[in-house]
Amino acid sequence: MELIVSVIVVIITSIIGPISIDYFKSRLEAKKNKKNDPLKESLEINSLVIDKLEDIKDSYNADRVWLIQFHNGGYFYPTGKSIQKFTMVYEQLKEGFPSCQYQFQGLPVSLCSRTINKLYDGNHINSNTQNDTNSKYGITNILSDGNVTDSYMFPIITIKDTFIGIVGIDFKNSRNLSEEHLKQIDIDIATISGVLMNYLKTT
Repeated sequence: MELIVSVIVVIITSIIGPISIDYFKSRLEAKKNKKNDPLKESLEINSLVIDKLEDIKDSYNADRVWLIQFHNGGYFYPTGKSIQKFTMVYEQLKEGFPSCQYQFQGLPVSLCSRTINKLYDGNHINSNTQNDTNSKYGITNILSDGNVTDSYMFPIITIKDTFIGIVGIDFKNSRNLSEEHLKQIDIDIATISGVLMNYLKTT
């Protein structure tokens, strides 16, 4: 009887043991892969950025807050030089306010080079569609849809001093943000920059 029990124990441990080990190994591997899932990571980053843009919109009663990122959009022929483009990746709107995100997809940087050069130096821009002096930055044309009177643009600059994008805050009615507001927005945008850079480093 003891011999039979011993044989059964040997059979069980030799078959079930490896199966259970394989099972737990596969579960651990699945959890590891889930942690490294680029889609899940992207969704988490999107959520963080959207929440921060929503906070900015609500804090200043803005009608639209958007974020543009620069990217490589292909190559010039025949030089093979990289084409620098920008895309509006995020847009948060007040209820009923029209979206403009679809208009800003894969556009060449040269389209707004004066605006981008001004922001590149770390300055913010305030454009009022009633004030033609700002047309030299090429903003008036962007805002000519008639839905925006005042627009503020802020550069997204990383801790390594790399200019990676722009955050814009649009107001239907004329709005002058105070220096204190502008400083706080700079802090908010620095937070967004950190989130984006952390994501870019891990992808």
